Amino acid sequence: FQQAVFDGKSVGNELGEEDVARLLNRRLPFVGPANSQYIVRMLGGEIIKDDVWVQAFRAWKGWSLDELNQEVDNAGIPHGLWDTVIWRYCEKYVKVTDNLPGHFNQKFAS
Repeated sequence: FQQAVFDGKSVGNELGEEDVARLLNRRLPFVGPANSQYIVRMLGGEIIKDDVWVQAFRAWKGWSLDELNQEVDNAGIPHGLWDTVIWRYCEKYVKVTDNLPGHFNQKFAS
């Protein structure tokens, strides 16, 4: 699996977006884009999982996933850290994705 999917990489922090694509291209049952990102993240890869919270955040900012990745890079924040913080924050304070624009506009402004 390591050789076939991750090009022989054995250290988690070596994993990235190209490994998400390799996993996705395997066309495994129940492993779509978000699950591929999740698997690579859980193995130690520094990526942002484009889940419902990240999608809602991107919609609020008007950013593509590439633009979000660039902004996080520019801020010098590890992708996995940003992903975890936004997810935990939203789960605790925002509660449902429909609340994200109003919550973030009120708390952080755009």
